[in-house]
Amino acid sequence: MYVPNYESGNCAYLYNDNFIRVYETTPSYNSTINYTDYLITSHYISRNGTQTFNSYSTLPVCSDNVSTNFYDRVDIFEIIIIFVIFISINYFMISKLYKALFRGRALK
Repeated sequence: MYVPNYESGNCAYLYNDNFIRVYETTPSYNSTINYTDYLITSHYISRNGTQTFNSYSTLPVCSDNVSTNFYDRVDIFEIIIIFVIFISINYFMISKLYKALFRGRALK
């Protein structure tokens, strides 16, 4: 599971199908912990908050399968396709400009 900002000591888990929640520390009873939610389906937009755990709360199970590698993103293929389209359009426009500027001139 890809998380944009994750450090040793954080606790990440799949909050629901759309969010990954990363706590600053591992949750424990009778504590208030800051967290960051990352929306998986919207290019990992984040929101911050705090959550209080009391003795009746269910503590989340931290995931061991966390990666900060950019290429592990769920939307990496979309990013690659947009990048290739962008490069192709730029190459086409620059080649047209080059041909228009240097048409008929012989390089010696």
